[in-house]
Amino acid sequence: MHANNKISANGVGEVDINLTPFLNHYKDGHIERLLKSPFVAASEDPTANRGVATRDVVIDLGTGVSARLYLPSRATMAGRRLPLVVYIHGGSFCTESAFCRTYHGYATSLAAAAGVLVVSVEYRLAPEHPIPTAYDDAWYALRWAAALSDPWLAGHVDPDRTFLAGDSASGNIAYHTVVRAGRDGMGIEGMIMVQPFFWGAERLPSEEVWDGVSVLDVTRVGLLWPFVTAGLAGNDDPRIKPSDEEIASLTGSSSTTTCMIEAYSGGTLKIGGERGKAAAVAAFKKAKCGLFTGPVRPNKAYKGPSAAALPGGTQVIKNYF
Repeated sequence: MHANNKISANGVGEVDINLTPFLNHYKDGHIERLLKSPFVAASEDPTANRGVATRDVVIDLGTGVSARLYLPSRATMAGRRLPLVVYIHGGSFCTESAFCRTYHGYATSLAAAAGVLVVSVEYRLAPEHPIPTAYDDAWYALRWAAALSDPWLAGHVDPDRTFLAGDSASGNIAYHTVVRAGRDGMGIEGMIMVQPFFWGAERLPSEEVWDGVSVLDVTRVGLLWPFVTAGLAGNDDPRIKPSDEEIASLTGSSSTTTCMIEAYSGGTLKIGGERGKAAAVAAFKKAKCGLFTGPVRPNKAYKGPSAAALPGGTQVIKNYF
């Protein structure tokens, strides 16, 4: 069921690309994944998971793309159809899993607090599966979910209230999935991007010096995109520096009505440069966008990296749906 086969070099050999704390790539081609949140099993017993039943499903047998579904029992007992949230996990495109403790805990909190059915996508990771594989997997998962291809979806979801959400690298994946949905005429009610990864060949003033808080310093951030695209794209790639016109197209389409972006104040959110970012925020305001800042933690039980980009504004997120 797992789409991602992790390769470990056990710290042996000379490091070629250092993306600590996520991953090291060695000159002999081996990969050492440093960020390893433990696997958590699914359970259809809601009493074992804060009132949320969970179940794993295979979306595509050919690729191994799969998902974990989160069904909140209290919301289903109310007898109403639930919003659908397709959640894409972060991890710099190359680590973490929908089935790990970090994202299992967050998706559980999201489903329970917001009363939504969450489809947490297990997509294939770079560098074994370079970008655009993650984009394609997320798109396939969205279409699968929107088609109500599982009994939980068919029995409990309101298909007219479909949302995309993601943090860090997966904020970027969510953005491109929504853009693709708009081009395909698929209706998306809204999008949440938590500290989304966008970048560019030219650094913003806030990116010139590492703030001591961001997980990666600016030099290693600059290495990330060429690495996860197998060297086929640089930091001027429009997939990480989208045009103002593309950003504005989200608000001009009927497919997306709302958008929420979270970023640390003074952090490294970059959408098309300074002027592009301003244009994006202005455009998103027309689309009922919320731009909010601050530290992000899903709950007190979270034991992940100190600067992990996860949406902890529970009240803000809960009221969004």
